[in-house]
Amino acid sequence: MIIDIHTHVGEYKKHWSEMFAKIVSGAFAFDPNHWTTEPDKFTREMDEAGVDKIVVVALDITNIDPGTKIPDEYIYDNYIKRDPNRFMGFSCVLPKDSMGRFSPESLKQFERAITELGFKGMKALPSYSHYPPNDKIMYPFYQKAVELGVPVLLHMGATSYSYAKLEYGHPVYLDEVALDFPDLKICAAHTAYPWTKELFAVMRKCHNVYTDISALCMRPMELAWNIVLAKEYNLLERIMWGTDYPACNPKTYINWVKTGLNEILEKCGWPTLTMEEIKQILGANASRFLGLKN
Repeated sequence: MIIDIHTHVGEYKKHWSEMFAKIVSGAFAFDPNHWTTEPDKFTREMDEAGVDKIVVVALDITNIDPGTKIPDEYIYDNYIKRDPNRFMGFSCVLPKDSMGRFSPESLKQFERAITELGFKGMKALPSYSHYPPNDKIMYPFYQKAVELGVPVLLHMGATSYSYAKLEYGHPVYLDEVALDFPDLKICAAHTAYPWTKELFAVMRKCHNVYTDISALCMRPMELAWNIVLAKEYNLLERIMWGTDYPACNPKTYINWVKTGLNEILEKCGWPTLTMEEIKQILGANASRFLGLKN
């Protein structure tokens, strides 16, 4: 089974502001219209890549960018209802209101997404919304995720978005969260690049912390080396594949994981991965993270 643990959808200018699209598109050398993802095109590309299950994440950074929000309802209407066995929604929480106070409305929205819309997890973007992951304002959301039995996906590491605060993407903040919520499965997205080694240090001691390699297809040499480090740290069972769609093409990225990765490792004289380890990264680890029944 192949699982994409991290994808984005939506329509340019309706869900992604012109400011967001232009800033991020410049970093990826995309045309801003690349951010429009139509359900049929999205599904077709995933079919062509052989992806069995897909996590589609909501997005809300309206505290710093009022024009960028992909609501839970949009994902439910266009993806979950279309194929609830294949598409899995992650509700995006914005823990602070416009005055910087705890938002009970966001907590209610998250609970509704899980209990009424059938979503399978929670997404949060600390660096975008300007709070550290261990800010106590997030603790009711973590506790609710534990009560509902769903995992949490956090944007960690760098971002090309100019108005985010990089400090809050550092994985050291996850140490306290993982210790305070040992039953909560946490995915630190993007291997918390460029703090991947620091993330691995957290993962070694906190066995409820996972990571994904979404959006890292643009740096294959660096990614290959970090996967070698994960193998050396005995962490491959918590490394998950994802595209951060539309950042990475699913078919191209899967082919790289299956063949291109070991080609780089062999050329560099680094340890290669077994087919079993590759299967773990492409789906088995995400299946365990999501609590799927095989």
